[in-house]
Amino acid sequence: MALLTCQRLWIEQFTAWAKARDDVRAALVVGSHGRTDHYPPDEWSDVDVLFVTTEPKRYVGDNAWMHDIGSFWTGVMSPHETFGDLLPVFCGFSVYEGGLGVDFFILSNARTKWMTRAIRLLNRYPVLRRCLPGSVASLGAEAGDIFRHGARVLFDKDSLAEQLVQATRAVPVTPPSPPSRQVFQREIDDFWVGPTRVAAYLRRGQLMAAMKLVDSGKRFLARWMEWHARAKNDWQDDGVSYRLKWIDRWADPRALAALPGIHARYETGDMWRALFEMMDLFRWLAAETADLLGYDYSPDVGTKISAWVEQCYVEIE
Repeated sequence: MALLTCQRLWIEQFTAWAKARDDVRAALVVGSHGRTDHYPPDEWSDVDVLFVTTEPKRYVGDNAWMHDIGSFWTGVMSPHETFGDLLPVFCGFSVYEGGLGVDFFILSNARTKWMTRAIRLLNRYPVLRRCLPGSVASLGAEAGDIFRHGARVLFDKDSLAEQLVQATRAVPVTPPSPPSRQVFQREIDDFWVGPTRVAAYLRRGQLMAAMKLVDSGKRFLARWMEWHARAKNDWQDDGVSYRLKWIDRWADPRALAALPGIHARYETGDMWRALFEMMDLFRWLAAETADLLGYDYSPDVGTKISAWVEQCYVEIE
């Protein structure tokens, strides 16, 4: 059976299961299967479902309820609410027959009602945002980013889901902004701390510790690849999704070509190689991004640390 067919059948099974439960008041498909603008789902897309319930903690203890929806393989629910302080969400991750990945997002009915009213009030009187703490003033922006790109209501017993979607979609979109000069420089300094420690771990033969720091460096590089791509686009929000999973669609081709080289096997020589490639990639990303943003950039620190790391490597050859 084609996976897209499996996805549709699972959504039908979920809808029947959820609709029959008195505590579940609304359910939506979000993510790629709810998207209407770009990046439609393909045969490997997970299904992301969000449902609103009067008893959210009923679903936290174990995964027994996941079995009731369809042919279940494995799954887990977070014991703690996440997403944000003002609209906490319980998140679950599961796999159903055929390798179908399903992510669950479970909202409290009472909290959702409160947040929907608050967002509608802020939308009606935007001047209030100036008087409130940042977390409250931006209420709904994160959820709006999810719903704005597509949300398909499966059922809505109290019209709450439709109200939530409409309210969050109406939240003013804050254009992305470049890092400040201070943040820019701090991120440069933060990156260059890593190579010295990786070199020290490699000299000691502590490969796992070195690999952990190399992986941390990859996260730095992903952020700089995004900054570089946004800076080349004059930091305009033109509908491009800069999510990491779409990196092949927005990153500079030179950076993409360098990505295979920054991944290392669990072997000393290959970790040294990956470290040098990471430093090379970071140097030109930082220099070009600084130039595009009009920021001062000095290569001195990177040059000194690169030379020191090179010396550490030469001494063991």
